[in-house]
Amino acid sequence: MGIIIYTSDDRKFRQGETVVMHKEMTYPPTAPDTTYILHSKKFTEADCITWAPLIAHRLVIVTDKKPRITDKSSDFVIIDNNLKNDTGGFIRQLKAWHTWADRKRAMPLISQVPLPLTMSFFRVNHLEDIESARLLAQTIYTLPDSYTNAVLAYSVKPKPTRMNWPSKYLKEGYPPEQFRISDMYWKVLATHAPEVQNLIRATDITKLPRGVPKRQSSIVEWI
Repeated sequence: MGIIIYTSDDRKFRQGETVVMHKEMTYPPTAPDTTYILHSKKFTEADCITWAPLIAHRLVIVTDKKPRITDKSSDFVIIDNNLKNDTGGFIRQLKAWHTWADRKRAMPLISQVPLPLTMSFFRVNHLEDIESARLLAQTIYTLPDSYTNAVLAYSVKPKPTRMNWPSKYLKEGYPPEQFRISDMYWKVLATHAPEVQNLIRATDITKLPRGVPKRQSSIVEWI
């Protein structure tokens, strides 16, 4: 029996003889000293148990989602580190950064979170904090990460309110650049105000609400 490895990046496993498959197992993983690579989002623990006795060397499952593995298969299934550090693993650190008044305690926790993930939460929870946004623009990806984490910890003020998740805003769609993300009535204005519609048409016509004409509207004004 060989081993099964879940990963999001198979480049480091492409050594020696390799067989690459997509969506389903088209070749049995029975050849010795051969790495079989399967790109699949539906390879479950039950599949691991079924195929394990046939694996002569190793089977690499390439996926973007961390699998659910129990003690039934823990002896022959390995989860790569790039799947272990998913978004759910940083909930405690992000909540501490968002709510804790003691910023000195929050600093080492927020330093554990990848910067792109922290920045996505910053954008949807602290969009009105222009001063912190300017400091972040000067440090992120330019200076060492410790400077950016310091700005996130000490410049960004904690909030007692519930933390918003970026996926909510990605699902609903960002408003046009003429509005803030927190603006609750931008769709009403964009639907009924011709002046606003013309501004959106001039910058990004795809941001118009459904049903609004794409052509510029003529506006009649009193002299």
